[in-house]
Amino acid sequence: MKKFLIITMLLLTGCGYQPVYLDRDYKNFEFSKITSEGDLNINKKIINSLQLKEGNLEKSLNELNINSIFENLETSKNLKGNSKSYKISISVNLKITNNGNLIQEEKFYKEFFYNKKENQFQLVQQQQNIRENLINKIIEEITIYLNTK
Repeated sequence: MKKFLIITMLLLTGCGYQPVYLDRDYKNFEFSKITSEGDLNINKKIINSLQLKEGNLEKSLNELNINSIFENLETSKNLKGNSKSYKISISVNLKITNNGNLIQEEKFYKEFFYNKKENQFQLVQQQQNIRENLINKIIEEITIYLNTK
């Protein structure tokens, strides 16, 4: 068994094995125009993280539209009517068009359920952390999607 593991390790390190999505930014994404609707903070984070560029008509005639929706909903209440649990959901819709013709459209959706904390400060911190984590997961999915198209 030890020999098998040693041989496997030597083969994997010697052959140049590397995870497929080790680097996040394979391509420079350039569009003639980038528009965004919905939650501006989510849209800005997506544009900055993916390093989306706008304005060079020679390289791309495609236009990108980003529409994002953030929701923080109560999912259950206790007998007194106080919130007991929540759901945070983020939805991002990407549309790539060329002269008004739809080329590609993809929707990305993530949600997370959590219980209420008694301390209001901890609850707000938890909500911010969940929001950031969901946005980062969606950015990873968008990166994979754009790199495979």
